[in-house]
Amino acid sequence: MTTPPFTPAPPSQTRKKEPSLSMGEKVFLSAFTIFVVGIFAIFIALIISGSWDSPRFNVVRMNIKELNLTSTVVPKVEIDISITNPNKRRRISIHPKSKSDVNGNIDLYHNTNHLGSGFMPEELHLPGHSTAVVRTTFVGVGFNHWKEILLASPDDKGRYAFDVVLYVPITANYYMGWTFLLDKLHCVVVVEKPMTKDSKIVSESCVSDL
Repeated sequence: MTTPPFTPAPPSQTRKKEPSLSMGEKVFLSAFTIFVVGIFAIFIALIISGSWDSPRFNVVRMNIKELNLTSTVVPKVEIDISITNPNKRRRISIHPKSKSDVNGNIDLYHNTNHLGSGFMPEELHLPGHSTAVVRTTFVGVGFNHWKEILLASPDDKGRYAFDVVLYVPITANYYMGWTFLLDKLHCVVVVEKPMTKDSKIVSESCVSDL
């Protein structure tokens, strides 16, 4: 008597049923998805509407006073700063960088040399889409640095060209902490000719380079 060959049983045609989400889990997942999409949509709407824009500023005018090539008088610099609120629907308030400051310091630099410090108003309120001009007087603390700039080689018309950078540390009402606004200025200074040890500045012009 012969034994028939062993034939394995065919694989089962039934698939293992995957566990389905409970009703509570489905509701939670739907609510979370709607929440994430809603936050993203609000963020995009704020960017499009301009409500998330930070304040912008540029220098309108810069006037160098009480400075010549031989004087030891501490130079003074007047700067008119234009500050713009680009937000369409909300007012911004610009404050000093910290509560310990009576006014917010504004610093002027040439390369890494500190040329002087100025002050902003203690608080500035700007409604939507508005611009204010703040006049600031800088008292130079770096006379030798100014002198280095003006004793450099001028062009054949007696003009000195140099760049300075203005730093404005501020906080605005929607910032967490404080930040820097800055503007790069390209300056041209004209000195009296013929140039002597008593030559004085006769004109100067500084324009925003950013």
